Amino acid sequence: MDPDETILFTYLNSWPGDFVSCQQICRQADGRRRFQQDSRWALVPLNRLVDKGLVETDGAGRYRVPVERKVDKKPAPWISPHIKNLLERNGKLPDS
Repeated sequence: MDPDETILFTYLNSWPGDFVSCQQICRQADGRRRFQQDSRWALVPLNRLVDKGLVETDGAGRYRVPVERKVDKKPAPWISPHIKNLLERNGKLPDS
């Protein structure tokens, strides 16, 4: 990642799960002077981050770091059904 992409990625990580408008990113990610020089400086680096898959967009000009989706895990199989039955019978089965 180049420095602009790093600045934007760090800024978007401070908004976990929330979409942030491009205007707000341009204004707040790298300071007032950068915004005054070019009010749309972040568009090109943001599009590069989207192409790399590090940032996602909602199509309305808002961006966020993708949220990790939890995958439903199947419970681990018991090593021995006999041990499971003994634990259930004695009320010592751990919560699953």
